[in-house]
Amino acid sequence: MGAYRFKALAPRTVCKDGTSLSVQASGTHYCLPRDHDGPYTHVEVGYLQGPDGKGRTAPRSWSEYGDGDGVSSSVFGYVPVELVERFIKRHGGRTR
Repeated sequence: MGAYRFKALAPRTVCKDGTSLSVQASGTHYCLPRDHDGPYTHVEVGYLQGPDGKGRTAPRSWSEYGDGDGVSSSVFGYVPVELVERFIKRHGGRTR
């Protein structure tokens, strides 16, 4: 049996308005395809924070991808990349 590979976590995505989120994709995350290579159509998103560093509620459009009540979940699995890109754009785009 071979050794299992883990992919390093991607750094947090920080938007220009200070909102940040974790966007991950690999063979160990809730994404499609579920591998280390992509390209990915769906990703795992979690731990949304507002500019003040406090947790924030996810958009209602993500409710079906979360656990519990959806919009206040910590982690959202298999979120379409288009929804994540729309969220980032609404918050001013990414910082560089």
